[in-house]
Amino acid sequence: MKPLWTLLRASLGFATDLFAVLLACRLSTLLTLLGFVFFVLVGQGREFVEALASETEDPRYWAHQLFFLAAVLIWFWTTWLTSVALLANQPARAVSDAARARKIERFMPRTLAFLSVLSVAIGSIVVARHLQGAAYLLLAAGLLALAWRYEDGVREALAQKSRVAVPAKINKLLRRGEAPLVFSVSGITRALLVVLGASWVLLALFVVSPVWLPQGIGTLAIVLFAWSAWLVFGNFVLTCMPRMNRAPTLLLALIVWAAAISSLNDNHRVREAQGAPAVPRGLEVREHFDQWIASPERERDPKRRYPVVIVAAEGGGIRAAYWTATLLAAIQEKQPRFARHVYAISGVSGGSLGAVVFDALLAQSPGAAGGLCEVRGTAEKSIERCAAQVLGQDFLSPALAGLLFPDLVQRFLPFPVERFDRARSLEASWEDAWRKGMGNDRLAEPFDALWKGERAHRIPSLLLNGTWVETGKRMIASNLAVDASIFNDTADVFAFIDYPVPASTAAHLSARFTYVSPAGSLRKRSEKEIAAHVVDGAYFENSGTATALDLLSALYSPGERLKLDFVVVYVNNDPGEEETSTGEPQRPAASRWLTELMSPIDALFNTRVARGTYSQSLTKEFVEANSRDSRRRYFHFGLKQEKFAPPLGWFLSAKSRRSIDQQRRELIESDPKFQELLAVLK
Repeated sequence: MKPLWTLLRASLGFATDLFAVLLACRLSTLLTLLGFVFFVLVGQGREFVEALASETEDPRYWAHQLFFLAAVLIWFWTTWLTSVALLANQPARAVSDAARARKIERFMPRTLAFLSVLSVAIGSIVVARHLQGAAYLLLAAGLLALAWRYEDGVREALAQKSRVAVPAKINKLLRRGEAPLVFSVSGITRALLVVLGASWVLLALFVVSPVWLPQGIGTLAIVLFAWSAWLVFGNFVLTCMPRMNRAPTLLLALIVWAAAISSLNDNHRVREAQGAPAVPRGLEVREHFDQWIASPERERDPKRRYPVVIVAAEGGGIRAAYWTATLLAAIQEKQPRFARHVYAISGVSGGSLGAVVFDALLAQSPGAAGGLCEVRGTAEKSIERCAAQVLGQDFLSPALAGLLFPDLVQRFLPFPVERFDRARSLEASWEDAWRKGMGNDRLAEPFDALWKGERAHRIPSLLLNGTWVETGKRMIASNLAVDASIFNDTADVFAFIDYPVPASTAAHLSARFTYVSPAGSLRKRSEKEIAAHVVDGAYFENSGTATALDLLSALYSPGERLKLDFVVVYVNNDPGEEETSTGEPQRPAASRWLTELMSPIDALFNTRVARGTYSQSLTKEFVEANSRDSRRRYFHFGLKQEKFAPPLGWFLSAKSRRSIDQQRRELIESDPKFQELLAVLK
């Protein structure tokens, strides 16, 4: 027993000392763990690793490769150097064996740096990009060998100090004839300050070029550049430099400062469109519908019941946007009269973006070459492929560049700088993608411009669902009046502002993902105080069917009078989600692990999901109960559950796009429900 007890005691002592050293390294330890989670466990991170290796046809492929390699190298060296500097100025505390702790301190900076690069290699292997994984595994091993071999020499060189004199003009201004100011700066300080200076330059460039530059650098490189800057600022500037001057760390003071000024620097006011003086007031739903159904666009046969389609587009980031826009475009190609039958689209989050893009495509006129858009220099006539072209871009890198650089700095400024708003970067990336493919600025134009002139009753109305932060209730941005008598207990976004918003901003009002996009601030031009905040509509209900049902209920009586058949198309993007049944609900297995901790969290999340399935079942029941014959009136089109599921976020790799495209083709060619829908529309 004695040898076993000795071993256990030694192991416990080693674990205690190891934890103390990791705790002393603080931010280096945290970001190394975060790197593993991002590259290996998070779907969007794996998506980027996959894209880095596979998208060889992207003209920015080699730029992404070089920037990412540079970012990995900088991440390795900043992890190592900041950890060395941190432990040199503040060794681990509460250790069981001082000699052993010093040995761990000597090896830990190199180990953390190695593990950071190793996570990139593991992430590549996980997504079956073995060549890329092997390359970064060799790089990690090579960097570790260099750090191990030249550790002493590098430490000695970096520790050497040199005297730096302040320039004469500045010295004269500061000292006024006294002895010149001279500083003693070590090599490690110079190296880390260069990285910090480069980060500020990158921040300025992201403000000047919020879309083109981030997309050229690539999301993975942007994330690692940001982490390197955090390492230098957090470990060195906020911790080491104060410790060198026998002062406490400044991290807590910075956090307190950010909290104290948080009421002064909200820079997320919803963006204003140019070229229109005031927000237009839409017609009330019933009045608008009477005009819509009576329009010559409908070409109604008085002897037949006319089908009226309501579309509900589920949320889910770019996956939902891509699936919604391309699927609706595919239906339009198979049945050119489809858009004439669609009265309105109720969208949530990414489904709202897909709906806006689909409407904008319907408003597009063929160019001189007869094409709707340009795909790789060729005029493209297919609305389906144009939708894929617009939404197949990288929208996450501009959003993350804004989040990790200018908008992060904004949190520490006591006044708002609207150009630092990351929401603007994301909206600008959507507008840029449209502009490049379609040759105009329709997504940057006022939202209501989609229905101007002859398009007034040709383009389906949009009901873009958001969530009111202060009440938890539904908010809707629409070209129609959001009347409380129709949309029960619901707020109209445009009641809080008195200016028009771009089409991209209208979509974003419904698609403000948690933290990636900030809550939008709503206030009128004449008001100083913010009236409300709006976030992603999925907080309230993610399917869009709740709003669709409200609309159906309001139109049913006029529909009976006018001999109309109402049809609901529910576009679902959650892979494997079955069509909602109006029968007995399924009983999933009960939770067994950590129920005391997880039950409240699971209940809150599952309640949100259940609210969506509940509204779906009510919508389906309403349509089926009011059908004139046995033909299907509720159509559920969703992605299938496959081994590879496209992740949520604002970026789809070529592999994900191919997967969605293949499922859409299979649905069009072999799904009997698709043929039933076409038959209903005839």
